[in-house]
Amino acid sequence: MTINAAITPPELSADSNGIPRIYYGNTTGYQRKPVQTSLKLMDYSDAYIKTKDITQLQYLKNTANWLVANEKNYGNYSLLEEYIPYPRYNLTSPWQSALAQGLAIESLIKA
Repeated sequence: MTINAAITPPELSADSNGIPRIYYGNTTGYQRKPVQTSLKLMDYSDAYIKTKDITQLQYLKNTANWLVANEKNYGNYSLLEEYIPYPRYNLTSPWQSALAQGLAIESLIKA
């Protein structure tokens, strides 16, 4: 299997509140994605447990609050949605990811 060197992965960074965002280029700009946000929340949880650094705790709270605030309520349940189309699998915005739901639950429990 060869990897196409022309494909550049999106740039992952965090805003001033520690909430992760991904830069997809000039056409899409910065986007937040539940999977990456959940993974970063687990990183903040681990870092706070290890260091007791108050900044890590604040980032943990901010990121957990973002996940909860951005769930879409469907009455009996809530889901996090993706807002970037995924043409490879014919997914148009908004769409739901089982991986995102599971990671969000795991990371919020850990937090």
